[in-house]
Amino acid sequence: MGHGTRLRARLGSRSIAAMALLLAVVAMAIAAGTDGTGIDLPGTQPSDGSGHPDYPPFRDGADPGTLDNPGNCANCHGDYRDAGQKIYEPFDSWAGSLMANAGRDPLFWAALDVANQDDVDRLGDLGVGDLCLRCHAPKGWLEGRSHCNTPWGTQFDGSCLEGTQDTPDNDFEGIQCHFCHRQYDASQPPPGEFLDPLAPYDENGQVFLTTDRREMRGPYSDAAPPPRHTAALSELHRAGAFCGQCHNVTNPALNRVDPDTGADLGYLMPIERTFDEWRQSEFGRPASPDFTSCQRCHMPPADVDGDGTTDDAWACSQKPALRGENTAAEGPIFTHFFRGGGSWMIEVLDGEFGAALGRSASYAAAREQSLRLLQQETADVALATPTTAPAGSEITATVTVTNRSGHKLPTGYPEGRRLFLHVQAGVDSDADGTLDPAEVSFESGAWDPATGVLAADPQLKIYEIEVGVWDYNGTGQCDLVDDATGRKMFHFVLNNCVVSDNRIPPKGFTPSDETAPVGMTYPANPDIPGALAHWDETPYSIAVPSGSSGNLLVRSRLMYQTTTNEYVEFLEAENRSTCDPFDVGCDPTQVDPRPNRGEKMRALWDSYGRSAPVVVGEALSSVPITGPAAVAGEASPQGGAPLLSTGWDDLLGEVQVSYEPACDATDHNLYWGDLAEVSSYAWSAVKCAVGVSGQTTFAPGSGSVFYVVVGNASGKEGSYGTDSSGAQRPEMVDAPDCEWPQDLAATCP
Repeated sequence: MGHGTRLRARLGSRSIAAMALLLAVVAMAIAAGTDGTGIDLPGTQPSDGSGHPDYPPFRDGADPGTLDNPGNCANCHGDYRDAGQKIYEPFDSWAGSLMANAGRDPLFWAALDVANQDDVDRLGDLGVGDLCLRCHAPKGWLEGRSHCNTPWGTQFDGSCLEGTQDTPDNDFEGIQCHFCHRQYDASQPPPGEFLDPLAPYDENGQVFLTTDRREMRGPYSDAAPPPRHTAALSELHRAGAFCGQCHNVTNPALNRVDPDTGADLGYLMPIERTFDEWRQSEFGRPASPDFTSCQRCHMPPADVDGDGTTDDAWACSQKPALRGENTAAEGPIFTHFFRGGGSWMIEVLDGEFGAALGRSASYAAAREQSLRLLQQETADVALATPTTAPAGSEITATVTVTNRSGHKLPTGYPEGRRLFLHVQAGVDSDADGTLDPAEVSFESGAWDPATGVLAADPQLKIYEIEVGVWDYNGTGQCDLVDDATGRKMFHFVLNNCVVSDNRIPPKGFTPSDETAPVGMTYPANPDIPGALAHWDETPYSIAVPSGSSGNLLVRSRLMYQTTTNEYVEFLEAENRSTCDPFDVGCDPTQVDPRPNRGEKMRALWDSYGRSAPVVVGEALSSVPITGPAAVAGEASPQGGAPLLSTGWDDLLGEVQVSYEPACDATDHNLYWGDLAEVSSYAWSAVKCAVGVSGQTTFAPGSGSVFYVVVGNASGKEGSYGTDSSGAQRPEMVDAPDCEWPQDLAATCP
């Protein structure tokens, strides 16, 4: 396997203001590690002794520690379901998850290269890549292979990891079975293990692993272990804090600064706060009726027959006892899909590695589970529209998105993730109740599958967090775009300010300074004192086509996208590596025609549908189109008596008309026709005897019309007015109720 590099070219003379290297923050230390890295954090340290000396090195008893390969666990914990049953076994559900593939994720490797470059350029070469590998390749990190010395320097790009991405049972297996089930709460350690009263740490993968490699820790007190290992109850494995160890991420090198002034806010820059968002919601409060663990949502109970309900199931191929909601043994069996928003990346992983690893079925099941979570359990979308839509008018449609998840929507890693509203409207011309592409006359939030670009429009609504680098361009502000390239920036290890965060809060959210919305004010929740609303309303102004009839269809869809065009462009453009360190013979000091990781990520993004957005929820409204919107003004300017449209009664569907009575008239009739036939004056209807008051109303029905008021007396009617050439407009003949012979001989004084 070739070696990569963190190239040491600089980015001109730009500087990061208010950059702080904190010597100690609680128990978080930033000091030179024995391996030359500048970041050392609490938790079990690498077995080679390269970690922080105040914390225990990884050990199996008295020997350097190793993690069992997942294949060893598969012998008992995989492939024992009956024919026709859905995947639910721990190994088989884990194998297709993003946890199992954290070391194969091509987006991670592309981002890691840029992070390593930024570290060298701006942070003083602290070795931030080591922190990233601690979470994405814990086997390699704990066994001392997260860094290596090469002719071109110490590398933190994965060059020293064992194995290849297309083979199992190696460092690329990501968050492995043995890694999770050896973890313990160091504030209440098992006998003989390290005591740390500040544990468990709720960020940055600062976990503790037992020295007893055979004791598997989990959520059941009655587990009957096989001969290969013992079993022990771990309350930590039942708690959200277990997930929080990795699902809060903090930049240990930079403090957050005010986006307007650059003032230091006094705490380290939060990169991800999914665990805190949950903890600050109703779902994270034990006293709340909504309390539920992270595991309950992201590790759904076994559903072996696929009917959507929890089933009793086995935890092991030896089938010691059924576990379920109503069995003698504790339960239920929680699957290891670790479902979330990453359905697109699972599709990529399946296409690249599924066949080689023999895990296509697991990938498909994991993707199905993630889509189910996204589309059925994440958000509600409602649409409010008027009762009628007058042709030629503008109506207001309001979309309400309600967050049903246990954290912000969206949450997680902030770069490239977003939700947006796709709203379309148009006349249902074929009356089939569906909005066909040819019928769309209004659209906001259009995403182009051919380019992956989300079109900008004045009413576009995106839910996202935008983080930047203070004074990157020398502007004295929080910069989101690199002025030198015009590209949006995603330097996540350099980000130290938040420009906006309008992500929808979870139910009962009472934020801290770190998690509060930015540039967006959510109202108070009237049902939960002190909490923010967990919904958002967005109004849209929609034009109703003139001359239309029938029904106006309005459709709103909430779309989730994990990897945007802007993010992929950035990773491709910013990566200065000459090749991918995983490619055999890659020498970063030499020109290499092969693509680097950023270029590979771009190619994968194009090949797998450009991370097409997933429809999270949608609503459709059908609004009857009524007569033309009333606009006061002269309706028949060519000759005849002055005629004005003065109003519109939306309830009755009536136009209000004002006219000057014709001379010598004792009554008047009002004639009208379809506006499309105005050139031929094809009259289609009449309202008889509207009087001489100068005021009347009529109901034209759907669509747009033209009309005139004609005086009559002594059984005869007068002129219909003249057209633009001065010629008399033709009279209506065969009027069903009040046909009058026309007499044009008389003249008005």
